[in-house]
Amino acid sequence: MVFPNAVDTEFYAPCVAGVRRYLCLSTVVNVPMDIRLQFRDELLTSTDFPAILTRIHHVAAAMASIDPRFADWYAQGDSREEAHMYRAFENGQPSAALVAVLRHRYANDSSFTSVGLWDGDEDPDAGATLACLIGDKFLPDSFEVSLYNDAVFGELKSMEVIVLAAIEAFAPAYVAVAPHAYAEKQVFDDKLGVGWMLYLPTVITTQLNRPGFGGGSNS
Repeated sequence: MVFPNAVDTEFYAPCVAGVRRYLCLSTVVNVPMDIRLQFRDELLTSTDFPAILTRIHHVAAAMASIDPRFADWYAQGDSREEAHMYRAFENGQPSAALVAVLRHRYANDSSFTSVGLWDGDEDPDAGATLACLIGDKFLPDSFEVSLYNDAVFGELKSMEVIVLAAIEAFAPAYVAVAPHAYAEKQVFDDKLGVGWMLYLPTVITTQLNRPGFGGGSNS
């Protein structure tokens, strides 16, 4: 099933793990975009850095298939030198050096861990970042892609490739795609915004339009 919103702005998200999943698109906007998702996976612990990086690599590889400039990724750092020090992947696998750095960083407190990567492009209008936050499982974990190069990622097909790769890697509860500035203008802070695109792993029915989203009536 597909939910069209404008001409040539629709596509279908295939089944993942036997669950039918859908994408609902708004209008296409050629501006820097954020892709945000939340997911629950009890088997992915906050200190399993090889597994975390492997999932991130699935998305990074999809980005590299769009433009080879996004084939190399580095751990984020506090200085220019530190931010170029550790490659995230070697021959398609998590870098042993970065895994060691992450284990050392969170040796004393691993209740919440964050793995942040960047593509090494110092042009603020051309790069991209990837970030995965894994916590204590009381709240959902999260993954975020920030795309600053609208010349590469501003087309629908490019966004489709990245979003589907994120769905395959994380099986999220939702994926929201929106311009960077959308979060500042979102109407309801405590409700999920649609933005440019909203993915929900469920069948959308008319009951979602009723009060309380439960199909019941307030009368």
